[in-house]
Amino acid sequence: MLCTHLTPPAVRCAHPLAERVLRAGAPVVLGDAAADAGDARVGAFAGFPLRGADGAVRGAFCAVDARPRAWSPAELETLEDLAALAATATGQMRAEAHYSRLVATSPFIIYVVDAAGEFVEINPAGERLLERPATELLGTHFAHILAPHSQAVAQQAFVDVLSGATNDVQVDLEVVNASGGHRWLAVSASAVRWGQSITGVHGIARDITQERIAAETLRESEEKFQQLAGNVREVFWIFSPDFSRTIYVSPAYERVWGQSLEEVYRDPHSFLASVHPDDRDRLAQAMSTLGEVPVREIEYRVVRPDGGVRWVWSRGFPVLDAEGIMYRLVGTTEDVTERKEAEAAIRATQRRQQQVLDALPVGVVLADAGGELVWHNPEGDRIWGGVRRVSLDGYGEYKGWWTESGEPIQAHEWGMARALRGEPSAGELVDLQGFDGVRRTVRHSGAPLRGEQGEVTGALIVLEDVTEAREQETQRRLLAAALEGLSDGVCLATEEGEIVYANRAFADILGFDSGAGNSLSFADFASGAEMQKEIDDALRAVRELGSWTGRVRRRRLVDGRTIPVEARLGRVEQGTHRRGLLFGIIRDITAQVSAEQHLRRAERLASLGTLLGGVAHELNNPLSAVLGFADILLMDERPAEEREDLRTIRREAERMAKIVSDLRLLARDTQEGASAARERVDLNDIVAHVVRTRQYSLRTRNVELHTDLASELPFVRGDRGQIEQVLLNLVVNAEQALMSVPGERRLILRTRATATGASLHVVDNGPGIPVHLLERIFDPFFTTKAPGEGTGLGLSLVHSIVSEHGGEIRVDSEAGAGAAFRIDLPRADAAFAAPAAAQPGAAAGTALRILVVDDEDSVRRVVSRFLRGRGHHVDEASDGRAALDLLESTRHAAPFDVIVSDLRMPGLGGDELLTRLREAGDGMDRRLVFFSGDTASAEAARVLGASRVPVLAKPISLSELARAVESMQDHPGED
Repeated sequence: MLCTHLTPPAVRCAHPLAERVLRAGAPVVLGDAAADAGDARVGAFAGFPLRGADGAVRGAFCAVDARPRAWSPAELETLEDLAALAATATGQMRAEAHYSRLVATSPFIIYVVDAAGEFVEINPAGERLLERPATELLGTHFAHILAPHSQAVAQQAFVDVLSGATNDVQVDLEVVNASGGHRWLAVSASAVRWGQSITGVHGIARDITQERIAAETLRESEEKFQQLAGNVREVFWIFSPDFSRTIYVSPAYERVWGQSLEEVYRDPHSFLASVHPDDRDRLAQAMSTLGEVPVREIEYRVVRPDGGVRWVWSRGFPVLDAEGIMYRLVGTTEDVTERKEAEAAIRATQRRQQQVLDALPVGVVLADAGGELVWHNPEGDRIWGGVRRVSLDGYGEYKGWWTESGEPIQAHEWGMARALRGEPSAGELVDLQGFDGVRRTVRHSGAPLRGEQGEVTGALIVLEDVTEAREQETQRRLLAAALEGLSDGVCLATEEGEIVYANRAFADILGFDSGAGNSLSFADFASGAEMQKEIDDALRAVRELGSWTGRVRRRRLVDGRTIPVEARLGRVEQGTHRRGLLFGIIRDITAQVSAEQHLRRAERLASLGTLLGGVAHELNNPLSAVLGFADILLMDERPAEEREDLRTIRREAERMAKIVSDLRLLARDTQEGASAARERVDLNDIVAHVVRTRQYSLRTRNVELHTDLASELPFVRGDRGQIEQVLLNLVVNAEQALMSVPGERRLILRTRATATGASLHVVDNGPGIPVHLLERIFDPFFTTKAPGEGTGLGLSLVHSIVSEHGGEIRVDSEAGAGAAFRIDLPRADAAFAAPAAAQPGAAAGTALRILVVDDEDSVRRVVSRFLRGRGHHVDEASDGRAALDLLESTRHAAPFDVIVSDLRMPGLGGDELLTRLREAGDGMDRRLVFFSGDTASAEAARVLGASRVPVLAKPISLSELARAVESMQDHPGED
């Protein structure tokens, strides 16, 4: 291994034994350096001083062998000759010392490595970037400062240059400095030649870390600049102050100028000859004044030998010696062709964009980050009647109102102000007062403009003048709203009957989604040839006569039902060149037809109601006797079987009474049941009773009956008779439905406790109820039975009774799957226990004198017998006249405590009896109690309402009778 040691500090030898040669000024020859000098790193060493022309020692020439050995005279002679040659080189090195300041002040790393890849020279820029002193770097292999992924790249470049495969290379390498930081360098490497041999590599490294970061960012944000940023390579050059001598030009020159480095080294001004003629004088002028300013920058064009023109940007500055005299010019030249082309493209794009923006039918306004309006297109100027370029504080000059609310827009509410706060807006309708005095309705949108770091750099506003469109839309919406608000169905159709528009009422009437109207035709609503013929006839009439009106039936798409409609068709004229349209108007007259039918039915029921009212009155009298005598018979001790028979007689009589009451109520359209007395009712007991009454009928119809009754069922609050009627109606309906089922017929009655009371379930496996009919089964007069088989009142009455009881009825059914009715009734609270009724068989506390007035002998007998059984003194009268005579004949005896009178009687009725008692003025009118079999009639209601007299409905409950009569002892009626 050979090396030189130079006295100047710019270059240091890697072998400290050379220092002995320098100090001795004479040759030092060691066969075993480790033994002679204590240096274990070296085997044999031979060193010779290098002297300059003045005889002064300028350095040392050293030869080193790794193993100890003896130096032959021939070897020493050869080394001495080499030292002489090295001395000459040392003189040249001395001359180069003048460039050390340039190297030391260069912003780029200048380095030299030997053939082993170890640094032998590096300038201060390298020390600063690598954060290591030269003493640490010298003798260190270049791989030690590289990131792992760059080591192979650097090694390959080093081998290519060292082997002579290429004159120079340029690579980007990532280095790791002493603090662990990573930097990227653009490294040029050229061979260091000694004669014909390559002894090492030298070059320049430029820190391109920020460039790489910028290039990466640029690639991400602007793809069209990626290739430009990735291919930028600067030319580093060093010239003499007058450009008469080329000191150094980096290899990138060949890529930019398209000329060889040899040419610019041979003729320093050859690069100037390649400058575009239009730029040459300007560049020459800048070159001549380069030393007058710290930094000179200039752009110009280079014409390559192949005719290609490249734009370059040069930056140069003078290098001064210790005396302040310029002795070098240093600089860089960067190929900016792509940037110039991109700038030209951007300018062209901007021109096109400007033309587009100027031609847009919407207004565009731009503001900078401070809110100042900096640009607008012609439409924006027109909409505002002259845009005023004001700052954010001046937005108050702009006047506007929110279209929907009419509230004025405050300065901070403008879309531009909000966009500058980072808040976008879209499609807001505002009314603007232009500076030309015109008020316009505008669709207003705003968006913030952001920089690379996400900061708001400005704002964009887009304004669309929708004044005319808004007015047209308003008219259209009013028309559409009017059409959509009509109860009549309206449609537009082609002459062939294809529907192109249908309002909501049209869709509702014919049972389809209004959004699907334009895919339907009139024919879709016909079921059968007859309906289709009606449609064809109507379309023919419109074509021939211009319009058609009639009443037809149409099929609803949603459920297949046919409904009656009143329809009108007419022609819509649209000009001679446009396809003709038809308008259609329909009205659902189902309710009208139903009302007509109901009117006819009501007329029939009116006469039936009159008959039922009289029948009810006549039936209630014998029912009163049956119930009364049954109660009296039950007061006596009898065998269990007889008592059960009597209870059955009584219960069936009560049911008959309830049926009579319901018939009367339905016929006369009253709701007497709403005020019926409520009591604690056991649903299990009601189920058991209904089962007893219907089990024979069910058995003979082969219906299998199952009961599933809850063991601890809470009482519910209600009218026992009405609840029995509800269950009976549901059982009878189920029984009738099951008759159409072949095979097994099953009916289940179930009770369950609920959180709020109890529920009653009636479940059958009959034919079920179609889903589209479930909503109508509780409607009055609605029935699925054949004509003459049902009135449509049963389920309506059930629903009414359940609702009056504060309950709820639900049904779960579908065609072919049976039906399940569920009734939920509220719990009867303990405090709700009915007032203690007078026990029919118990004696009253005080014997009263009572007058019973009724034209029915059986009623008088049962009432009198009952009251006498309670210990009272009872007299009887067959009508009001007989009662007055009896009162007159007993005037001087003890007065009657209570008078119990029927309301309607032949001759003098109960109402006239009350009038006579009041006229007598002896207070007997306040001791009167009415009972009547016709409390629901309008006449009875009028009389009873005006009389303020207690009234008991027939058939009479003996318990209620006892309570009403005996309460008169302490609380007689009042005026």
